[in-house]
Parts: sequence; C-alpha cells; structure tokens
Amino acid sequence: MGEIEQNITKYEREIDILRRKKVGIDSEKNKLEKQSIELDNKILGLQELIKSLKPRNIRISTHALLRYIERILKIDIEEIKRKIINKDIEQSYYQLGDGKYHNGNITLLINNDTVVTITNKEDL
Repeated sequence: MGEIEQNITKYEREIDILRRKKVGIDSEKNKLEKQSIELDNKILGLQELIKSLKPRNIRISTHALLRYIERILKIDIEEIKRKIINKDIEQSYYQLGDGKYHNGNITLLINNDTVVTITNKEDL
C-alpha cells in the first residue's frame, strides 16, 4: 500500500472516530434540550402558582373615577376646571408660558398647555 492510500485510510478512520464522537455529542445535546424544556415548564408552573397565590386587587381607572364623580356624585367637572383656570391664569400663561401660577390658595404647574399638577399653598 502506497503512502497516499495509507493517508486515505488514516483519514477515513479519523472520520469514523469523529462521527462516533458527534453522535455522542448529539445524543447529549438532545438530552440537555429535553432537560431545558422540562426546566422551562417547571419555571412556568411555579410562576403561575405564584400568580395564583398573590391577592388580586381591582383597580379603578382615573376615567372611571371621573365618571363616578360626575354621574353619581353629580359634581360638574367643567365647573371645577373653570375655577382652576380662570381668565387671569389664562392671560398670564399665554404671556409668560410654562411655569407655576397661583390662583387663590392653590399653585398650578402648567407645561405645554396642560396643568400637570396642583398643590395647596399650605402643602408647600
């Protein structure tokens, strides 16, 4: 057998060894993937269990709260808005822009044409 044939035989044996190693690795990879999926399922199950154990609280949206104030308590929201932003506040804002404005005992913070917060002077 010549040198070329010997090299070919050697390389073919090496290929067989590498293929057997790859089969073992692929088998281990499949086992690990199954274990990973099982762990993911256990995690999801525990997360669901935690969620079911936590007390649930119904929240009330600001919109629903405003509708309650208007419809059930019969408070005129538009009238409140007119009391908060009177003509003096409007004129001052249009001249000076964003900032703090005082209306009686309250302070308004106006930013981008929106009252973003209101504080009572006593709270300052």
